[in-house]
Amino acid sequence: MDPEVAIVTGAAQGIGLAVARRLAEDGFRVFALDRDAIVMDEAAALRGDGHDVTGAVVDVTDRAAIVAALDRAGRVDVAVCAAGAYWPKRFDELDADDFRRIMEVNLIGVFILAQEAARRRGAGGRIVPIASRGALGGTGFAHYVASKAAVVGLVRAMAMELRSREI
Repeated sequence: MDPEVAIVTGAAQGIGLAVARRLAEDGFRVFALDRDAIVMDEAAALRGDGHDVTGAVVDVTDRAAIVAALDRAGRVDVAVCAAGAYWPKRFDELDADDFRRIMEVNLIGVFILAQEAARRRGAGGRIVPIASRGALGGTGFAHYVASKAAVVGLVRAMAMELRSREI
């Protein structure tokens, strides 16, 4: 039987890397995606440990790049949307470009991978968007809070819609 295929964004570090490593250890064929080329080193290290991991440098806001990566994977059993951006900046210092960029990565990047994975997943396929307790609020990072709160809303709406099709 072929191993299940997992796509993980943000796989060069942090939560994304930990998830990619765990899925590989659990026998998944992992496609580790990140905009940082270090993802290639991390994928190579996991392969060196005997795991089936392919790394690719991909910007999660680039739908064509995500589509190409998913096409290479062939199928999607699990998609983990772990890519995210954060930089501290006070609300009164933010400009529209700061706000737009964090929304592009933290929300639109999740949307693109989740939507493309939903189109390809088979029965039992899972989509796992990563939000943050930061969605509950805080100071010094209004742009981050807004982006993660939007992910929570997207996840709720997406889950309801996808479940209603399966019933």
